[in-house]
Amino acid sequence: MATYRMDNHYCEMKSMFVSSDHRRKGVAVALCGAVISLARSQGYLKVRLTTGVRQPEARKLYQQFGFEPVKPWDDNPPEGYDYFEVMLS
Repeated sequence: MATYRMDNHYCEMKSMFVSSDHRRKGVAVALCGAVISLARSQGYLKVRLTTGVRQPEARKLYQQFGFEPVKPWDDNPPEGYDYFEVMLS
């Protein structure tokens, strides 16, 4: 998992994945929380991410952290993916 600087106000959470051996143990919650804390400490206003429509567990996790659906920020959004962001203030 990594964050990608989009500009001075936004970063994107990239490639969050927890192996099946470690699921349902709080790892994804800890990772997501760590990324949000890091982004906040670096002065970002929002964290953005994309996730596939076939990933309902990931969507539920992101909703728990306050992520909400937004319009795609890419000119050519990939089919089967939705865009989300959360305000950090």
